[in-house]
Amino acid sequence: MAAVLHIVGFFGAVFESEFALRFYSLFIFTFLAIVSIIATSWVAVAEERTMEFLRGFYRLYLESYYKEDSESFLDSFIDDVQRTNECCGYYTYPPDSEGHETYMKILYFLEMTNFGQKQASAIGWSSNALVNYVPRSCCVKPEAGCASDTYGSRLHWNATKAAAWKTKIHKIGCKDAFNNLWFLITNATVSMALLIEVLLTLIAVVLAYYCSRELRRNAMMVPSIERRMYGGGMSIMQSIFRRGDRTKHFSTKHTTGRSRR
Repeated sequence: MAAVLHIVGFFGAVFESEFALRFYSLFIFTFLAIVSIIATSWVAVAEERTMEFLRGFYRLYLESYYKEDSESFLDSFIDDVQRTNECCGYYTYPPDSEGHETYMKILYFLEMTNFGQKQASAIGWSSNALVNYVPRSCCVKPEAGCASDTYGSRLHWNATKAAAWKTKIHKIGCKDAFNNLWFLITNATVSMALLIEVLLTLIAVVLAYYCSRELRRNAMMVPSIERRMYGGGMSIMQSIFRRGDRTKHFSTKHTTGRSRR
């Protein structure tokens, strides 16, 4: 429908049709209102479904593909989410006095993600080798070695380690922060698209209105110009015919005079 309206506006401008330009400006404004209502309704209805899909994609990538090969865009995105929102992993485990929520976070990365399994495979599951328990972006102070320890020490958890690791890494998961982040991204995208549509449509409406006004003013100016040029309300075509009669009469008279000589 938008294409048809734009075609009407185009031909209205080409053929200087005031009616077509006013028709275009009216209906393009109506079309904008309808699109805005539909887009707003879509965001309200599809929000939960969209969030559910994005949460599932985020968790799947984090567990199965994060740090699979070289640094990728999605790896950098996950690191930015964890660093910016001060969260780690996906789930938030219930806290207790013995710091098990931190321990569960470490086991999640080492045992349930490709990130941990790839490290373990690289060291041949050696208990004395150093590995990163969690990504560096999970650290409160993301420095080199901030999340490192021997692979075997994960099996010997105690209160001293719990107290040390509670101050080193973020304890909450990124699920809630991720929801808020994607909600803002989704709404920002829709808002930006609507803003661009509104601006372009307003420009088109203003131009169409201006062109129609100029056409009307020019149409009103033509009769007055004719009256000033030819007088008595005589039209241009009538003046042309009169000039033709005068020229014909003069030519006939001139020819007659020459023949008498």
